[in-house]
Amino acid sequence: MDRIKRYMEKFEGEKVAVSYSGGVDSSLVAYAAREIADAVTIKSEFVPDYVLDEAKEFAEKFGMRHKILNISLLDDEMMNNPTNRCYLCKKRIIGEIKDLGYNIIMDGTNADDLDEERPGLKAKDEMGVISPLADL
Repeated sequence: MDRIKRYMEKFEGEKVAVSYSGGVDSSLVAYAAREIADAVTIKSEFVPDYVLDEAKEFAEKFGMRHKILNISLLDDEMMNNPTNRCYLCKKRIIGEIKDLGYNIIMDGTNADDLDEERPGLKAKDEMGVISPLADL
């Protein structure tokens, strides 16, 4: 935990958001960054209420600043179910978080995730998202 805490120190003074799903990896990053970042959870047609409830509970329990961002992902482009839908969705989510004024966005991507073919990783890289668990 000391390594990740030291890692976070270099972002002090920045406007930092953690893309926080409530899963194990993003929860760890959000917890480690809680002194410098807001944990931002997406509420969309694809996120069940119980996931939001669990994310809220964890954030409250561990003193994290938590924001819920309501967005609709069912626009015409996504309704056509394109092959690059994961890329488009991730890019849209990251863009919406950036539009809130954050200049640093982190996520819970870890080193194992990088070995897989994930279209969302391309969007994450293009949008400059930082992945502390993959970096450490």
